Amino acid sequence: MPGMAVGMAAANLPWLCPRTDNLIALADKPETLPQRAKLDPALALLLLRLAPSLSFPQNWTVAELASPRLPAWVLAYLQRPACGVLPWSSHAWQRLWQWACQAARQAAAAARQSRRVSPSQAYFAALLAPLGWYAVAAIDPLALGDVLHDPQAQHAPRTRQQATWGLDHAAIARRLALRWNLPPWLSEIVGKLHLPSSLASQFAENGEVPPLVPLVQWAWREVERADPAAAALGLTPETDTEVLTVTSSSADGPPFAPKALAEGAPRLSDPDDGKSSQSENPACLTAGSTADDPYQVPLLLPLLRQALGHRQQQGATVIARFENEVDQLHAALERAGRQAASQLQQAKLAALAEFAAGAAHEINNPLAIITAQVQNLLRKETDTQRREAFQVILKQSQRIADLLKDVMTFARPPRPQRSPVPLTELLLALRRELHEVLQTSQVRLEIQADDPALWLNIDIKQVLQGLGAVLRNAVEAAAAGGWVRLRVEATPAWLHILVEDSGPGLSPAAAEHAFDPFYSGREAGRGRGLGLPLAWRLLQQNEGNLRYEPLPETPGRFRISLPRCVDPPALLRQSA
Repeated sequence: MPGMAVGMAAANLPWLCPRTDNLIALADKPETLPQRAKLDPALALLLLRLAPSLSFPQNWTVAELASPRLPAWVLAYLQRPACGVLPWSSHAWQRLWQWACQAARQAAAAARQSRRVSPSQAYFAALLAPLGWYAVAAIDPLALGDVLHDPQAQHAPRTRQQATWGLDHAAIARRLALRWNLPPWLSEIVGKLHLPSSLASQFAENGEVPPLVPLVQWAWREVERADPAAAALGLTPETDTEVLTVTSSSADGPPFAPKALAEGAPRLSDPDDGKSSQSENPACLTAGSTADDPYQVPLLLPLLRQALGHRQQQGATVIARFENEVDQLHAALERAGRQAASQLQQAKLAALAEFAAGAAHEINNPLAIITAQVQNLLRKETDTQRREAFQVILKQSQRIADLLKDVMTFARPPRPQRSPVPLTELLLALRRELHEVLQTSQVRLEIQADDPALWLNIDIKQVLQGLGAVLRNAVEAAAAGGWVRLRVEATPAWLHILVEDSGPGLSPAAAEHAFDPFYSGREAGRGRGLGLPLAWRLLQQNEGNLRYEPLPETPGRFRISLPRCVDPPALLRQSA
């Protein structure tokens, strides 16, 4: 665009376009807009323009922000030719934005100390003070850099701006403030902040400069003190060498004096003090670190139309219902994901079971022949060495037979013979079965059952085999000198047996495959990898369940869930 035309084009901008993420939030999370506006000048201007009854940032309410007016107004402009998009990826823009964020923080801190101006109002006043610059950036980022990077602009900033753009930043800002119907307190800032005190009082209502003006001037002077290149913006008076001091006639508090305030307020880092100005508030800078053009996001318009339709029909109350619906959809999606994972696991185990059953059958037939032949040879053999060799073969054949038996039990477990079983009987049988293992491994078993008079409706042989596999796994994990704890919890329908140990717990990879057959989590040749899968299979046969529960700051535990027997005497009579 020809240089002299930039100023008029900037002064006639219909709007500044907020960032895409903020327009999405406008549609579905309007309560977050005030906080988001601190990192997006276009969003801040949009809220100030469209909420005239609540033109002070501290007065913004969710009801106002959730009205149909915001999405309707944004839709109208997004459906027109693209304009007002800020160049977030431009180096010149990022430098300008960094200064604006620094000034806004300084102004808010000064307002908190003075207690005469709202910190929120002071923040946005300082943030939006370079409005004319923002408009030029949206029209032509190169024109922004032409002035910003010109060393001469620091000495006569508005003269340089007018020569390059046709209008200086203040003239552009005054036109936009009038055209956009900005609140009076902001109009006093964006087009008049550069005026010396003598002229500022003449333009002010009742001849008094509002306390907000010298406060924002002081904040921007602090930015210029930290980085003299910021003087090229021309936001502060060129002729005033002293910071304005204004004494308020109000008796509500002490007079506001930025000059005195500067002695105690936090100050910006000097360029050579060893601190990076970007580290002071990274959020201000990363918010605009990448290119962003809402006009190029095709799904944005349907989202805004949907939000507008909901708000027009039912007003702000639809937001709460919409959020509840989203929550329900998320919950349903999570349930579906869990069900799909469970179904996949069931299908995987079923396929493995069928394969294992077929393989076991094919292996068992030749194994039976080998065993029979070796037994026959052993009966006839008289040589001691050959007899020992035959016995080794028989022993290993028996190991294979035991493995095949477990495989067949996993693949095609027998139909459970369920009957009422007291919990005490199950626990005593479990302790007897594990007695030798516990002694050999030197692991202590602790059983905590507050109400041993509970009954279960189970096949005790199958459940005892499943529980034994889980406990043996825990004993191996605990190692010598460790402990295994079995704790019982009861609900009206279920009895939960929690198995914990002093071992390191399962790694995420091992936990993922804990119930997969033939996965032992150890080197090949150690363990069959059938203990936990077989336990899971047998407990499922008894309408129970087995799952691993990782716990924070502890190794984790296994939870065995079994159905309680509600009326043991009745079931005992039926079984008799």
